[in-house]
Amino acid sequence: MIEELKTKLKEKYYKFEEQIKIYNKYSNKLTKDDKYVLIKNFLNGRDFWGYFQLITKITSELAEDSKRYVDLLEEISNKIKRDLASGPFYNVLVSIGEEKPDIGIKLYRKINEISKDDNMKIIAGLILGGYSKKNTSVFEEYLQSEIKYPEVNSILKAILVKYESEELSKPIYDYLDKVSKSDNKDVLMELANICLVFYKKNKNYFYDKILNLVKIKDKKISYFIFDRLTFQDILDHKEVFGLISISIDLDEIVVDKIVEVLRKYPSEYQQVSDWLIYWLNKGLEFKLRHFDWV
Repeated sequence: MIEELKTKLKEKYYKFEEQIKIYNKYSNKLTKDDKYVLIKNFLNGRDFWGYFQLITKITSELAEDSKRYVDLLEEISNKIKRDLASGPFYNVLVSIGEEKPDIGIKLYRKINEISKDDNMKIIAGLILGGYSKKNTSVFEEYLQSEIKYPEVNSILKAILVKYESEELSKPIYDYLDKVSKSDNKDVLMELANICLVFYKKNKNYFYDKILNLVKIKDKKISYFIFDRLTFQDILDHKEVFGLISISIDLDEIVVDKIVEVLRKYPSEYQQVSDWLIYWLNKGLEFKLRHFDWV
């Protein structure tokens, strides 16, 4: 039966709705092992993205707190490599926590117990976030845990999910203040992300956090922040220029990203010109890809 299903699905490459319809006709007749085999077949095939929505649907159906399932999640996570098209997989993790809370919290703990993959532990926070939408006590206990990588990154992911449509509570602000004192750059990178996402919830608070992160003058953190500002209108131009003013001497890869941000502000030609002349005098003209464009 499973070979027959594989054959039919092979003909529906990238035809997601048709794949789901075909799978639904067989799903009740498939064993758990069959479903694991089917996902493995897709993941090891020519292009698993052509079946990605079906992969995530079956992954959601299989949800359990077993090592086998954790291994499956790790394999999918390593395949997608944080691709922008990864959303359906992350949504599955959230929904497991929210819609299957008993399994979700056990799975979250299982991942933290047995996984050797830091990224898997971090995105497992999406499960905790989904779970915590209706169950706050366990989440509040995690807020009291030690600030260390990757556990804190996982909790920050949970906060993103839980408070996506809610106002932040005082314990959350207190937790973010604790996180901001960390000297771990991977932790601070995750903090930068949550500050950018939640900026509009409390503009003064989160801009102050972003400003302090830029003041560290770490290449990776600054690049991450300015990269987000190239394609998202999060801050006003005065705030953006405030970040740039303390970053003009950073590594050229960050400066190039700053120049890309400046494309959005043609009316601010005097200040933009001053910075461009400054970088020109530093000999960066031929090292910045976006210099000519500006």
